[in-house]
Amino acid sequence: MPGDHTAAPAAVSPEYAAPPQVPGEATALTVCDDWTGPGGAVSGVGEFDAQNACGARVHGYLLGLGKDAYPADRAVAGRITEDPLARGYRTAVGEAREFLLRAVRCLVADHGVSLVVELGCGMPCEPNVHQVAREVRADTRTVYVDHDDLVVTHGRAVLADHRTRIVHADLTDIPTLRDLLERLTAGAGPVAVCLSSVLEFLPDPAAVLDTVAVAVPAGSWLVVSHITDDDTVPAARAAARLLGDAQIRMRPRFPGEIAGLLSGYRMLAPGLVPPHHWPDLRAPDGPRRAVDGRRWRGARLRLVPTSDDDVCCLAGVGQVRTGDSC
Repeated sequence: MPGDHTAAPAAVSPEYAAPPQVPGEATALTVCDDWTGPGGAVSGVGEFDAQNACGARVHGYLLGLGKDAYPADRAVAGRITEDPLARGYRTAVGEAREFLLRAVRCLVADHGVSLVVELGCGMPCEPNVHQVAREVRADTRTVYVDHDDLVVTHGRAVLADHRTRIVHADLTDIPTLRDLLERLTAGAGPVAVCLSSVLEFLPDPAAVLDTVAVAVPAGSWLVVSHITDDDTVPAARAAARLLGDAQIRMRPRFPGEIAGLLSGYRMLAPGLVPPHHWPDLRAPDGPRRAVDGRRWRGARLRLVPTSDDDVCCLAGVGQVRTGDSC
């Protein structure tokens, strides 16, 4: 999730036992296959910084999670929502969230996915990914991964159970990310890896996407959304400026750049589109509806787009290419 991706060490809960560290090498992550044990405390989580705005908490506030934000976070989110140029960014954040839930539902219901990994998960926001997945398939397992101390601690308190785990890890630590994904998904069959509202905050998103493509089983899926740059629509640039003033770096990208990042994936129809155009493929009544009748808790604050120009975001679902499909 948005924020400083250099501060947090990679760490996992006690269920993910770590072997002895070799001097001079990064700690390897060993993932336990037993999902029946209770959740435990998270190791490696440091002190919370309440004085400075955090990207994950600002993002959560824009989704309606005000109780999880500190004054610094609320101030940044307030400047975004009050700025007439940046206001469309909030719309994009909400639409990306709804897309994420629709896509997860589709993959679990129609594509045999039984393990969902959300990278940069951010603050819990009901309905959460694991709740949507289990409404379709009760035995679906979910792993949430984030580098932010508060996100991990809060997630362990409200999300973890016998089929849900929270892992504390830095997505920019590519060797550790690859090791984690390989261990999590070994023998799992096709899985879904979610990167929603994350890539625009990473210094090297291509490295993360390439790592996902080689670390997960062939035929696995990527759920992705990315804030878009546009010379004629100012929302993303205005939001990036306001976030940057709070030392939260976001880089919107032009549609062609985003498509290039996803060149290693076979995109599921309708391809890379504004998130509100990605349909609920299981709903006969159109592309947008609540998830099993439930709206996520921030929906009451969502600004409904009146045109595509109101949504500075692209979203899509891609499948990892197999050797014979490249």
